Amino acid sequence: MNKKAIAPLFIILFVVLSLISIYVLLFIPLPAFTKIRTIINYFLIIILWFIIQVGLIYAYFQLGKLAGKGFIVLKTKIINWSLGIRNYIIIHT
Repeated sequence: MNKKAIAPLFIILFVVLSLISIYVLLFIPLPAFTKIRTIINYFLIIILWFIIQVGLIYAYFQLGKLAGKGFIVLKTKIINWSLGIRNYIIIHT
C-alpha cells in the first residue's frame, strides 16, 4: 500500500494536539491569555471546518463508488433474469 499520506496526517495531528494542549494551559485565569485563546479558537474552528469538508467530500465519493457498484450488480441481475426468461420461453414453445 502507498504510505505517502501518513506523514502529513501525523503533522496535522501534531499541530492540532499542540493547539489543544496550549489551549488547555491557557485556562489559567490571567487576562493576558484571553487574546491567545481567541486566536487558538479561530484556528481550531478553521481546522474543524476543513476536516468536515474533507469528510463530506470523502463520504460523497464513497457513496458514488457504492452506487456505481450497485448499478452494475443490478444490471447483471436484470440481464441474467431476462436471459433466463428468454431461455424458458424458447424451451417451452
